Amino acid sequence: MNGSTSLPTIQWSPSKISQVKCRPITTANAAPEMDEMMLLMTSIQDIDRQRSLLLNKVQQRCASSSLSPKKRQPRSLSTVDCRLEHHRLSTPHWDKVFPEDVVLCTQCGLDILVRALKLHHDNECTHRLVRCSQAGCTAIFKAISRQAHEASECVATRRNSKWLQLQAHDLQLVCCLDCESEITVRAISAHLNAECVKRRVACPRASLGCKRTDIPFDQLEVHDTDECIVGVRRRALLASAVATNQLVPCDWCNQPVVKRHMLDHKEDECMMRERQCPNAHLGCREWVPVGQFDQHLKSECVVTMERHAMADQAKLKDVLTPCRDCGALVKLRHMTLHRSATCPARLVPCVNVIHGCQAQLRFRDRHIHEHVDVSPEARAALRFASRSGHIRIGGGDDIKPPWCAEFWVWLHSKEDDVLYFMEQAIRWQECVRTTTSRLKEWQDKHKQLQETLKQGTVSHMSKPLETDALEIGEGIAGCKSILAEARARVKSLVADSLVVANTITDPSDRDELNAAVRAQTERLQPGWTADDWELYGNVGKWADLVNQSAKPEEDQQHAKWLAKRQQLLQAMESRQPADPRELARFLKQAKKELSRLDDKLAKCVDVPLALVQSATHGFHTLASSATAGLHVMMASTGMPGVHTFERRAKFNVDLPRCQWVHIAYNAAVDHISFFVNGVKATSAKGSFHLPVALIGAEEKAFRGHLQEVRFWSQDRPDVATSMHDVLGLVPELRGYWTFEEGAGEYVDDMAGQFPRSVAVNVDWVRYSTATVQVLGDPPTASYRQRNMCKVVTKRAFLALKHHQRNGKVKCSLGCGLEGIYLRYT
Repeated sequence: MNGSTSLPTIQWSPSKISQVKCRPITTANAAPEMDEMMLLMTSIQDIDRQRSLLLNKVQQRCASSSLSPKKRQPRSLSTVDCRLEHHRLSTPHWDKVFPEDVVLCTQCGLDILVRALKLHHDNECTHRLVRCSQAGCTAIFKAISRQAHEASECVATRRNSKWLQLQAHDLQLVCCLDCESEITVRAISAHLNAECVKRRVACPRASLGCKRTDIPFDQLEVHDTDECIVGVRRRALLASAVATNQLVPCDWCNQPVVKRHMLDHKEDECMMRERQCPNAHLGCREWVPVGQFDQHLKSECVVTMERHAMADQAKLKDVLTPCRDCGALVKLRHMTLHRSATCPARLVPCVNVIHGCQAQLRFRDRHIHEHVDVSPEARAALRFASRSGHIRIGGGDDIKPPWCAEFWVWLHSKEDDVLYFMEQAIRWQECVRTTTSRLKEWQDKHKQLQETLKQGTVSHMSKPLETDALEIGEGIAGCKSILAEARARVKSLVADSLVVANTITDPSDRDELNAAVRAQTERLQPGWTADDWELYGNVGKWADLVNQSAKPEEDQQHAKWLAKRQQLLQAMESRQPADPRELARFLKQAKKELSRLDDKLAKCVDVPLALVQSATHGFHTLASSATAGLHVMMASTGMPGVHTFERRAKFNVDLPRCQWVHIAYNAAVDHISFFVNGVKATSAKGSFHLPVALIGAEEKAFRGHLQEVRFWSQDRPDVATSMHDVLGLVPELRGYWTFEEGAGEYVDDMAGQFPRSVAVNVDWVRYSTATVQVLGDPPTASYRQRNMCKVVTKRAFLALKHHQRNGKVKCSLGCGLEGIYLRYT
């Protein structure tokens, strides 16, 4: 081969790379497949670029070898050139087979070797028609327009670009609004649904009963711990399962029981389980613990209590009970028969009922009604000589206003009262002196006994010494008790004497009284010294001595206890709850407290409680009870008054003495009035009760005589109209005592409202000539004489007339003849 010969042209076309088929990308593995796709596309582009470079180099080399007359410097051949050169040298007749003719491409206008024309038309011509290489695009266009097509017209390219844009957008970082963490856009949905710690989720135990569906994911543990009802129940069950064999106390009996056996224990074994009373079929509706059946049946069951009540009622029928009318002891079952047939105080008609007498009288008083003694000596009155005279009328609770109480009383003079009080005080003072000397003797014996015991040689004399010690202890205690009572009575008597003496306003009368008291003291105690006569013979000096020796602390404590006692009594009277059981419990507790207070007063004062109570109210008491009293003289003023509990009313009235006086206490709802001889003297505000326990008092009763007592259950401002009259039996008359019995220890209520009453420490006084000279005539007519049988009265009158008609008398004209019958005069 020479240099004029042209190089043969080869027609070569590189192999085509098969198109990459794209698979649809699923959502589940979108990120990994996207990365793989991007890498594949980069590799394809590199291969395509290298292919184009190689083709261009081959064409340039071929063109330069055939057309350029200049020889170029040899250069290093590329791999493709080497392969082409190797192919040329190994092919025989290369120049003949591959001539170097050049033709014009009809499409693009380029000069192309003939041998490369087909390759040019198929692969290189820029105006050749090609099909879009993107999968899914079927467009056909010129090769030169490929870039424009892919940039704007290719469906696949647009789809891939859009997909790539979407992929790029999905890879952007955004902030979660709930948890504030950075995440990609494409992962936001998965994050909100599965990863966000603040996402709202339902409780995992929703199927088991928990209804919460809006719980933050990071609060699930807190919800499960504190709020989830299923969790709480499950934990409780777990705890219960853990402790199922533990010993726990029973809620009812407090006995230790295995927890898993607790239900069986409560149903079958527990002694505190409640069951219906065995007497439920008989009417008891109580549910009682099994272990307390016996106690319930014995003391609480209504059926048992009813049985006991019936048994007690049957027993009571054989109990001896005093008759309300006559006081005789009669079996209760025979009481009705007794009161209707054998009671001496039963009401019977007059024996002369067939002759027209309509009177109803007591059986024992028939002779009084049928044979009345009309002589003045037949009338009687009660004399209260001491300060303890009283009549136990036993009327129950005090009468609340309105009420009226009338008394016909005869009071001793003030001088006589003072002398009597001082006489009693001197006698008690002598008792104090005597008892003090005896107490000193007992105390000396007690000291001797202590010295004997200190010597330590009394083993053989233990029994006699024990007897002596008991005797000495009793002697000392008895002397102290006597001294306490004697001193309290001296204090009371001297204080009352001073109150009465202070009401005497005339100086000469007071001087006479002081002299009489001194003379009485010298007469009663001639062995005392002159100093003693001077001290104990003067009311004022003795009162000052008593007040100085008093202990103010003890007096204040006594006053507090007495005030508390009055408050308890007032509460017991005024409390009226709707529930009877509540009232019974309250009264029981109040009575216990009252008993404790009485014990305290008795131990510290060691005198009768009535004496201690009366010291704060008054004396000369006409009527009294535990909570009220009507007094002729109050302790503070010496004037009449009344008290109920701690309330007091004082009347500034000086009552007449040494004559019959009609006294009336007339109480309305809000005030009380005081009448003297039918005239209203004064009044005071307040609500006061009428005491119906005693007429008089156990301590500090009035001294004098009592003719009549009338209790009314109404306000009677017109007492003057009937104070001298004999009363008829009306419903408003609650009590009517005329004291005409004249003998015995019982008095009767003519109104029949109160039972036969016992008179204590009183005397009967009849209206003899001597008595009339002191007391005067009776202030009222005789109830018995006014109510004597009219038939007997008429019969006696007719008999007297008949006797007078048959009697012999002297001629009333003065003729001196005798033996003439009255019927002929």
